[in-house]
Amino acid sequence: HVLPLLDWSDQTRARHSWNAFTAWGRWSDQMLDAGLMEHYLAAVDHIPKFEDAHQRPFLGHIAGIALTSQRDPLVWLPGVIVRLAEDQRVTLVDKIAEILDELPDEAIEHQWTRWIRQYWEDRLLSIPVQLSTDEAAAMAGWIPFLTDSFEAGAQLVMKHPGRFRQHDNVLRNLEHHVDSSPDTCARVIGHLLRGTERPWWGGHDLPGLMPRLRAGAEPTVVLVIIEEAMRLDLNPDAW
Repeated sequence: HVLPLLDWSDQTRARHSWNAFTAWGRWSDQMLDAGLMEHYLAAVDHIPKFEDAHQRPFLGHIAGIALTSQRDPLVWLPGVIVRLAEDQRVTLVDKIAEILDELPDEAIEHQWTRWIRQYWEDRLLSIPVQLSTDEAAAMAGWIPFLTDSFEAGAQLVMKHPGRFRQHDNVLRNLEHHVDSSPDTCARVIGHLLRGTERPWWGGHDLPGLMPRLRAGAEPTVVLVIIEEAMRLDLNPDAW
């Protein structure tokens, strides 16, 4: 009775049904197998018809399926990516980060091995579509949640131009890696700072990290951070 309501053959009904479902509905692998997955994939082309308040939750559903369902994202996610506008792809990346923040470490590492690393490497090769700087900036927000694969994730971040966005928690979330991987953290921070423009509201976290970065990172790497901080008027002389 419910699944046909999500069919876009009746667009007015489908729009209202999806608006309600993205707000209150829940999926399961059993429901996906019963036809809900096909409805999700069909709905990707109709995201602009969703009410604004329901577009992000819909992409949150897609992120949840990628990270917590039994379906292999490498099979279906590339087909979704090519049909999303750039701002929608960035939102999807952010929704993935939100879910990663809630998953236990072992589950995150499983997903890294299962699909995230391969997906990221493919995107760096423009498969299935070119990776934009905005997407790369958002994907940098994934690596603070990695544990055993943190170093590998950091290398992927540094293979594409990126930046800190005006409002993000990437720098703050990197803090728990600073003592164990100070040089890598410093390199990632310097890399992202190179592409960052004012205003950037995350700079207030940097002074507290600098003593710990200096203690373990190469001086030349730390110097990059200081030079970029000067460019951004963050007053590194006070650190």
